[in-house]
Amino acid sequence: PKGEGGSGRFTIQLVAYSVANRARAESFVAELKQKNDLDARLVLSQDGKHIRVWVGDFADRASAERRQEELRQNELFKNCIVKAI
Repeated sequence: PKGEGGSGRFTIQLVAYSVANRARAESFVAELKQKNDLDARLVLSQDGKHIRVWVGDFADRASAERRQEELRQNELFKNCIVKAI
């Protein structure tokens, strides 16, 4: 089945910031790439009010959920969620 976004793909959302905190979000992504070797990216919410930090691009929900469980071993990512893209 396709994800909510219609692409049939999934990602993991680590955190969301208000657009006022864009610099903080960019700094966080840079740190994730450097210290955790994560392919993190910023994505603007549909309403334009939030900037989401996403990692990964998975073909199915099960793959995303397996990676989510790995990420949750790190206290920093314990609240990460799987999102359809």
